[in-house]
Amino acid sequence: MLTGSNLLAQFKLSGELRFRPEVRYGYKGFPDSNSNPAAFISQRSRLNFQLEREKLDVSISVQDVRVWGDEQKYSSTGIQGDDASIDLKEAWVRFKPTSSLSVQLGRQQFKYSDQRLLAARNWNQYGMSYDAILLSYSEKVRIDMGISYNNSGEISFQEAYSSDKIRMLNFLYLKKSWEKKIDLEGLYIQAGYQHPAEAGWLYLRHTVGGSVNLSSGKPYLFISGYYQDGKNKSGKPVSAWLLNAIAGYKGETNHVYAGTDIISGQNSMNNDVAYLHTDHSFDLLYGARHSKNGSIDFFSNLQKGTGGSGLVDLYLSDNCRLTDKFSLQLDLHYFRLQTDLAGENDLQGNLRERDKYLGLEADLKLDYTFSKEIQLEGGYSYLQGSETLCAIQGIPYDLHHDAHWVYVMLTVKPIFFKSN
Repeated sequence: MLTGSNLLAQFKLSGELRFRPEVRYGYKGFPDSNSNPAAFISQRSRLNFQLEREKLDVSISVQDVRVWGDEQKYSSTGIQGDDASIDLKEAWVRFKPTSSLSVQLGRQQFKYSDQRLLAARNWNQYGMSYDAILLSYSEKVRIDMGISYNNSGEISFQEAYSSDKIRMLNFLYLKKSWEKKIDLEGLYIQAGYQHPAEAGWLYLRHTVGGSVNLSSGKPYLFISGYYQDGKNKSGKPVSAWLLNAIAGYKGETNHVYAGTDIISGQNSMNNDVAYLHTDHSFDLLYGARHSKNGSIDFFSNLQKGTGGSGLVDLYLSDNCRLTDKFSLQLDLHYFRLQTDLAGENDLQGNLRERDKYLGLEADLKLDYTFSKEIQLEGGYSYLQGSETLCAIQGIPYDLHHDAHWVYVMLTVKPIFFKSN
């Protein structure tokens, strides 16, 4: 049927198998003298169906994610598997009335700008998907508008929804480019969280900002900034911000850049009534974590990782392509709190603030490409933390050990069938 039908002339059937052994001794949290290293192997398996026609595109992706040995159905004589382990990663249809206008509906991925707020988050074996409608226009300027509204199931009357998930996510994205030397991007996001007591009421957090990317040959400069207001998931007024700046150089075999992320937090030393009435912690929404503020993921949850005091990340990266198939990347991070964090009382009973310094991290990554379908990646991360970071983690400084993490990841992306 596939080879004989003209209707499926642009059909593609592909897959992805990703295996990742890891050894963790401090991933996301410091070990102590009683901690033992953990070792496991996780696997992602995907099957992708894609159809492209003049006025219509369709994509369906199913996946299974597991840790070797995590099956729930087993006996002393064998492992039978799981009751349900297959998930729908993507399932969308895109209509193209004109060459510049499209409408995409269904479960899909969003990747905008540097993925700071809307990301696919591919490091996670599950990835990130959005159930939404996407309207897209691209001529001299690109304009995307996303609309979504979520429920926990089919309902007859309005009911409560988990406040840990964004119930409504709407956004407007604009991009204008000039001869590939200047890119300007603007982004507005409206995130709605369920009111804990009123089923039909949402708390709305508004995020507005954008970025500029200046490139003149090999040097480049990227600057972005966002501001949030509205209300958080508890109904508290919000006033928070994020700033990011990166300067780099992309050579033929070397990519070097330095940058900083400054993410606002709550000053726990400020007792002003008006200040306490407002939430100053910036919410990254569904943005990238693993690729931004250290691979060992101490700050993937900013509220937990910084005690709510925000984060300053100064980083330096060097990605060197040693051969056509082999590359090496080294990232260095210097972490500190964005604002004050309250500590313990002194001998006079006065509240003292903690040192803002959090720690140093080094991330080493190696990539080897066997072919277009097979890629091998390996990495090692080391984090040396401060007394402040240990206090945030809830572990005595004199008992903690430095954090280590090692992984190897093999990714195979076969193409089973592709029409002419």
